Amino acid sequence: MPKHFDLSIHTEKKRPNCHLNVKSIRGPRRKKYLCKVSFVNRLKQRWNVEKAWMVWVILLVFALTGFTVMYLKKFVKPYLGEDWWVDVVYYVLILPVYNVLLLTYGFCLGQFRYFWNFEKRFFKRIVDSFK
Repeated sequence: MPKHFDLSIHTEKKRPNCHLNVKSIRGPRRKKYLCKVSFVNRLKQRWNVEKAWMVWVILLVFALTGFTVMYLKKFVKPYLGEDWWVDVVYYVLILPVYNVLLLTYGFCLGQFRYFWNFEKRFFKRIVDSFK
């Protein structure tokens, strides 16, 4: 096969740091797959977690918390009314509920330490913004 048809040369030049140990994918598809999931490695470095599965658990916790808040809105909103200020009050009051849910899901899925540190950084930024 001529060199200009070999896709592995091009993918290695574009992203030299995309390497994961995926044994189930073989052949030229393997390098394409590994380069596509390199965002997991970037999140792993940014969030200072040790394993790639921890990144997926953290993403799952954020997703579960967001869906829970959306689900709760269906039940809370009818009692509060339909005025514009109700939405503002809801979003202000949902902040502590969201943080408690984040810690709860993080605890249930084994990532409480990460989310506790996340909450401390989050509230520190809020407090610092008022200074």
